[in-house]
Amino acid sequence: MSVAFHALKIADLRRETPDAVSIAFAVPPELQQAYRFDPGQHLTLRKMLGGAETRRSYSICAGLDDGELRIVVKRQDGGLFSGWANETLAPGVAIDVMTPQETINHLAALKRRGAFDHPEVKALVEAKLKAAERDTRVSTLKATHAFKHVTLDESTEALLTEVTDARVANSARITRPTALLVDKSSSLTQAIDVAKEVAALVSAICADFRVLAFDTETFAVTAQGAERSAWERAFRMVKANGATSIGAPLAKLARERHYAEQLVIITDMGENTAPLFHEAYAQYVREVGVGPLVTIVAVGGSDQRFLNRLREQAIPLTVWEFRGDLYSLPNLLRFLNHPSRAELVGAIMAVELPRRS
Repeated sequence: MSVAFHALKIADLRRETPDAVSIAFAVPPELQQAYRFDPGQHLTLRKMLGGAETRRSYSICAGLDDGELRIVVKRQDGGLFSGWANETLAPGVAIDVMTPQETINHLAALKRRGAFDHPEVKALVEAKLKAAERDTRVSTLKATHAFKHVTLDESTEALLTEVTDARVANSARITRPTALLVDKSSSLTQAIDVAKEVAALVSAICADFRVLAFDTETFAVTAQGAERSAWERAFRMVKANGATSIGAPLAKLARERHYAEQLVIITDMGENTAPLFHEAYAQYVREVGVGPLVTIVAVGGSDQRFLNRLREQAIPLTVWEFRGDLYSLPNLLRFLNHPSRAELVGAIMAVELPRRS
């Protein structure tokens, strides 16, 4: 079953610690199958906060026999979503919850428990993997990390490779020209690590894709291929240091008249050096003639002053908080695969105008 968001009401909310609440969701009968889960899966929650869509992933903490779907939200310093959840949520309130995300995640546990030593159990696992070939919950990223964390026998590894390749081939294409801007300023090693994963995901399904790393200067990052290993090599010389000018890479694109319809920015939003992003954005619109959609992948918290400046300028903005769950990164792709402007114009021009009789 493919992942989807549904508005679920909060059935129970418990204050576990001064900084953490556990939340149980009421799942209606018609959605019980969709929200069945395995140990170790997580839920992604979605909420409009401060005028921007914000998403956050949390591990399911209920047991299979508990008869409930429950997560724990711990307040994070500067955490937009976690602060809101701890202060505002209450029983009866509805919130958008994505269906749980899936066998590839659990290969290591299956291996530890000896599943691959029993031919009948191994056959069941491989059948589940094969069924995942067209399951949108399974991503290239999950398969890559599955390989890293468990040593499989030759036939299962070959099947996992086949599933991975099929998932890449079946992924929706990103047709909007896209630029990934990666904050490499001091203390943002995590942003660089996340960027490797995002670059591998996007480059596999986007033909017009460019990556720039920045502090107060801007550095092009180019990979020889779309594989995760190729992006690992491409980022090898990118080290976290320096101050932060989020506008610097966009100013560079403006000078080069590089056309991009969407920007993905991995940052903590703590810019402290000109050009500031909202100023560079206005320059880019003047120079290139397009106002790109902006998706911010927030690492290490968020800065409301930065977001307010962007909203005051009516910059089209989505904020996606990253809290360490690499398996949640494929959810970014659904933000990025909308039709390009050229495709929309083509669709409009293809509509036959009514004729006078």
